Amino acid sequence: MVFTCVIPVSVAAIPPIPLAFFDLDKGRYVVAKTGLIRLDVAPTRILTDADLGCLTVVPINCS
Repeated sequence: MVFTCVIPVSVAAIPPIPLAFFDLDKGRYVVAKTGLIRLDVAPTRILTDADLGCLTVVPINCS
């Protein structure tokens, strides 16, 4: 499954993303996190269906 989201130009970074998993060596669940993901977002024009061709995009709530 692929999740897509429109990111406003005003967003400078994505906060760390946690992932919980069971660590066999430690015998318990632990949480790993990404670092802060900095973004350099440039404005663009609004894409139309013609730009996307046969690609079907289903927006999700990104807030």
